Amino acid sequence: MEIGKLNRRITITTYAASSETPSGGTIKGASSTNETWCNAKPLRQKESVLYGLKIGQRGYKFGFRYEAGVDMGQTNELTYEGRRFRIIQVLEIDEAKRMIIVIANERTN
Repeated sequence: MEIGKLNRRITITTYAASSETPSGGTIKGASSTNETWCNAKPLRQKESVLYGLKIGQRGYKFGFRYEAGVDMGQTNELTYEGRRFRIIQVLEIDEAKRMIIVIANERTN
């Protein structure tokens, strides 16, 4: 892994399991945040369609350092440059190169 390519700060938020309220709603569980370095690349429209994003959604490809014991998935939320992103796919977890690559789209709400 080329450490010099990890040149952007990003915050990874992990939420605990949600629970039902007596009125039928849901409450998100406690969350934890972790700030780390990443590389970020906006996806072209062709790549967005290839990865299954809807037309018009703003997608990014993020690369992180692999940390043993970190569970990266769709329950995580990313905050990059003040914008929130939802993870769509975890493309690669390469323990040998110590890298995780994910596809995420910008949240609208």
